Amino acid sequence: MAKKQTPVIVSFSGGKDSTALLHHLLDTNQPIAGVMRFVGGWDYEELDFHCQQVEQKTALDIIEVYPLLDFNTYFNKIAVVANTDHPKEAIKKGDQRHLGYGWPSKRRQWCTDLKTRALDAAAKRLWPGAPQAIGFTADETTRLLGPRQIYLRERGKVTYPLIDAGITQQTALDQSLSHGYSWDGLYNHFRRISCWCCPLRSLTDWRILRTEYPHYWARLRAMQDACPAHHDTINHGSTVEDLERRFAAEQNGTPTKAKHA
Repeated sequence: MAKKQTPVIVSFSGGKDSTALLHHLLDTNQPIAGVMRFVGGWDYEELDFHCQQVEQKTALDIIEVYPLLDFNTYFNKIAVVANTDHPKEAIKKGDQRHLGYGWPSKRRQWCTDLKTRALDAAAKRLWPGAPQAIGFTADETTRLLGPRQIYLRERGKVTYPLIDAGITQQTALDQSLSHGYSWDGLYNHFRRISCWCCPLRSLTDWRILRTEYPHYWARLRAMQDACPAHHDTINHGSTVEDLERRFAAEQNGTPTKAKHA
């Protein structure tokens, strides 16, 4: 008798990997406990339509999970309290130090932390005990070495169906396209489509965002204007204005070496 498979939770970002993951689970008749998608407020608008398509094609409901406050509020409105005294600023422990977390960075991925906490809480509340199926691909096995993945894997809380099936990022994209998804052309320009304003993206991606998606670039400049001064750099020490000057100079044939280059 075949061993009964444990239903899994799918953390669905809406990108090529999680889309391929969802269809792979369906194609291989693996039971799905539920599908959840984190919505922080910085998602590409194109992903909303894509998720509607996925629901139509799979007959599955995607449950949207939200943080306590949207990302824009955390970015420049939430009160940040000092956890120690700051004599030079005349601020004592427990006092408000500033408003907003500012741009995330590799060392300050507050957005990822909020996302992880919200998804974990939703999974525990809605499908207690069910493991999460993670959309890491066969060419991303180094991601399994992070402390969080090791912790979850040792406790049987996660599975990696795409890795087990040998599905790479390119295969995941090809398979998703074969199902009729297009993401309105996002993957014609970007390798990954996380938050449209993610500070961890490459300079090449910033150039493309500015030229191909001017409405997002305009929003980015507005965010920079409202960014708290304590952490106002978006890319390796540069602000959006720094990037704007660099790209404009490149277009004019007079490239300048920026501090983040």
